[in-house]
Amino acid sequence: MRGKNILVISIGVLFFFSLFFVPNMCGAKTIEWKLPATFPATNKLVSVIWQGIVDDIYKRTDGRLKIVIYPGGELGYPAKEMLRFLRDGIIPIAEVAWPYAVGDFPLGKLCSNLFIAKDFDDWYRVVHPIWLEAVREPLSKKWKSMVLIHVPFSYVHLWTTDKPLTSLDAFKGRKFRIWEPAMGHLFEKLGTTTTYMQWSDVYMALQRGVIDGGPTGYTTAVDAKLWEVVKYCTECSMVIPDNSLVINKKAFESLPKDIQEIVLKVGREWQEKCI
Repeated sequence: MRGKNILVISIGVLFFFSLFFVPNMCGAKTIEWKLPATFPATNKLVSVIWQGIVDDIYKRTDGRLKIVIYPGGELGYPAKEMLRFLRDGIIPIAEVAWPYAVGDFPLGKLCSNLFIAKDFDDWYRVVHPIWLEAVREPLSKKWKSMVLIHVPFSYVHLWTTDKPLTSLDAFKGRKFRIWEPAMGHLFEKLGTTTTYMQWSDVYMALQRGVIDGGPTGYTTAVDAKLWEVVKYCTECSMVIPDNSLVINKKAFESLPKDIQEIVLKVGREWQEKCI
């Protein structure tokens, strides 16, 4: 009899703790968000920073908010139109590569103007805080979105398939891939033909001779194994592109208050880590 009483008491205690301390075991709903990312899973921006953020959010919310990253354009959303999908509530969160989004949001490329910062320290110290203040209101009003974290991507250099760029004359007659208009204007002044192209198409275009070079950073060059299709890199640090995790405001405001606070706190902590 005594053994049965102990068993009943133990089960009662476990049931009590499950009610109050393990909410997901009692049917607490898990909210799932899809996060489209521009670059592949091997890219450190995706695999370290974005993945670190979503992992922290999942752990600190006890699994109540699960954000799944879809890298390399898996969901089929073009990088240059990502703000539209956010504004329309089609996706709740996304990586926005601001140089790609310049057509919809010109102010977004303030940080990635050509030669605006000499290094990452200069970028964070001078350009980053100005950018955050400048984009907050228009991003909220027109695009119904908010920035969770904003980071520089990589120093951009020039990559070519056949010969290095040792002089201004070496630009003449070349075919370069670009991702935004200002870059195109610069190269065209130097006698280069330019074409806008998604990053996922660049390797094949270089291999087939559709283009014979263009700008990108070491990180993306390594991700794409560009050494297989290009021979030269001309270092010039012409621009430091920037990317953000951006959240649809309505989706954010629909979260429970405690989850909202966790999301913002994780964003602030990762922003500090990156700085």
